[in-house]
Amino acid sequence: MKNSLLLLTIIAVAFSTAVFGQRTRKKIVQFDTEQSVVTPQLAKTLDHMYNSSQNLSYLKVEALPNITNNLSIPENNVLSKQRAEAVYAYYLASGVEEDMIRLKCIQGSKTLLPEEVTDPDSKQNWQVEVKIFKQDQFLNPNLYEHLAQEDKYGDITTLCPQRKQLFTIVDAKNEEITGNKGTIVVFNKNSFMHEDGSDVKGKVKIYLTEYYDYSDMLFANLTTSSRNRMLETGGMVHISATSGGDEVFLKPGETIEIKFPTRNRLYDMHLFAGQPRDENDIMDWAERDSWDESESYDEWEGEYYGELDGEYYETYSKSAGRLDYYILHTAELGWINCDRFNEETNKADFFVSIDTTFAPAVRMVFKDIKSVMPGYVQPNGQIKFDQLPVGQRATVVAFCVKNDVPYLSTQEVVITENGVQEMQLARTNLNAFKKELESLN
Repeated sequence: MKNSLLLLTIIAVAFSTAVFGQRTRKKIVQFDTEQSVVTPQLAKTLDHMYNSSQNLSYLKVEALPNITNNLSIPENNVLSKQRAEAVYAYYLASGVEEDMIRLKCIQGSKTLLPEEVTDPDSKQNWQVEVKIFKQDQFLNPNLYEHLAQEDKYGDITTLCPQRKQLFTIVDAKNEEITGNKGTIVVFNKNSFMHEDGSDVKGKVKIYLTEYYDYSDMLFANLTTSSRNRMLETGGMVHISATSGGDEVFLKPGETIEIKFPTRNRLYDMHLFAGQPRDENDIMDWAERDSWDESESYDEWEGEYYGELDGEYYETYSKSAGRLDYYILHTAELGWINCDRFNEETNKADFFVSIDTTFAPAVRMVFKDIKSVMPGYVQPNGQIKFDQLPVGQRATVVAFCVKNDVPYLSTQEVVITENGVQEMQLARTNLNAFKKELESLN
């Protein structure tokens, strides 16, 4: 009787106290052609695979069947599923507890004619797998359930996207817009051009996103450092513009004026421009030659109304009091940050020990300085924060997204010389995640 090959893969995951390591072993075994029976020879192979994985965290059996013209596409789907179920049933009969086994069969998402089937197509359209977990190997039970899936890691910005505000201005007029959090942007007339250098005619759509609270910054994965030097921020914005559906730009020599609202005015604030994110998805800020020209206003009571594409809408209520503005000018759109360098001289490195398997973002959020500093993974697996001010109170925030589920850990600390903080991620839900980050504001 002819045999068809079935690829069975053991994925072995070994745990350590801080960092997970992974190694993979593969073995080719055989099902009889067009059959899903676990033969005595196959049974011996499955036993050996399981017994050799006793010191591992889970055993994953992945079946990639050989597709032939003897069966139709739906019949191949059925056969693939039957083979996975046969392995599943064999391990149950061998004494493996049912709640420790996970079965998954990925049926074809498109119909393929037999002559169109290639090896990658077969892997995509008929993949089946069985995972057997050793629960006693898990150091963190909060991670157990989701290790039963194919791991998919994402950015926190995918779960907590920041809402852009849309304004429409006329390029031939001097215009001013005000964001929901009080940012004022002033545009000179005839200041925009198309990518080819031609003048913009008519309306321009302005997109503004504001980041003043810690939660806003963390949701957007923003930090406040310039070449590893600590910045203290008075607020960040992102500004872009389009006309006729195409991105437009400020003409050479043109600038816009940005007023960042504040009730706790600091001195020596100036403008920094966001640079492309690095391999760690961290944005650095480049200093620009634009210094604060602060203004103060007596703020009035009442409702504020803005205009969106000709329609008026209520945005927020103002309370009476003294309102200051940091006033900066920029010839660039994009990421714009109002900052000053932290000039404290007594500084030290600080370290965090945390499981880095999920590639978490680890940030230091300060209590008395408006700053979010990034941590960087070191060769020993620790997270290092460079040159933080000693004695300052802060909260370490670590987070990631795995299989569309947020994981979070927070810990209040005081910066000390070569301090080390142990942390452990725990699974949470989106509402609890947002609430915890908003508590830092």
